[in-house]
Amino acid sequence: FQAVSPDNDNLWGYNVGSPVYCSAAITIYNDLVFVDSEGTFYFYDLDLINGNGGSVDPVAEFPMGSGVVSSIAVDEIILYITTLGGTLVKLEYDPIFVNQPDENWVFTADDVITSSPIIGSNHEIYFGTNNGTIYSIDSETGETIWSFDTGAPVNSTGSLAEYGTDMDRLYIGNDNGDVFALSLSDGTPFWIYNSGSSVVSSFLYDLGVVYFGTVDGRILRVADTEPMMAATLRDDVREET
Repeated sequence: FQAVSPDNDNLWGYNVGSPVYCSAAITIYNDLVFVDSEGTFYFYDLDLINGNGGSVDPVAEFPMGSGVVSSIAVDEIILYITTLGGTLVKLEYDPIFVNQPDENWVFTADDVITSSPIIGSNHEIYFGTNNGTIYSIDSETGETIWSFDTGAPVNSTGSLAEYGTDMDRLYIGNDNGDVFALSLSDGTPFWIYNSGSSVVSSFLYDLGVVYFGTVDGRILRVADTEPMMAATLRDDVREET
């Protein structure tokens, strides 16, 4: 793992001894976190690093028990990570009070997970599995809110359209090229679109438009203004009353 300045200078690095596919993240306490492919979680206090170009040891490590190729979802001092062992793990790391992360719970899904978890506004967790199942998980209990079978492996990472109405939805794709807009409340599809090629990229939603890439090299832009319009209609009714 390496830290590089905007001028391409090597600030510091650390050889974890195995590939790192996970994107690094930074917590509210300025701790940098990432996981290697063997499943070891590394924690760095960025306030303690002087950036002199040398090797820097982590302030804490945590063994996940399984390999990881997905990225971390961060909610203040709470960290969520999916593993190749088919688990979603919730860790709590507060360096002010503890030296090591605390494992809150582990949810076991139905297959290998390469899809990165994302966090909803109500702190629910969404991800897919290689068995084709998409999960919504309660972040407090680690229990399933709902699941949906897409029929093909899900290696993509979803995106959310959240406006506080029953039309809010999750966008995510599978290896058959199907893109799903699923209700956040119960996982029911609002629509399913076939892109014609496997979808393993991350999704991006912005103001009524969904963006994603396909394995055959295309970037697609799909309009879906329904959740945004539902919020507009709701706000119009509130203003009238």
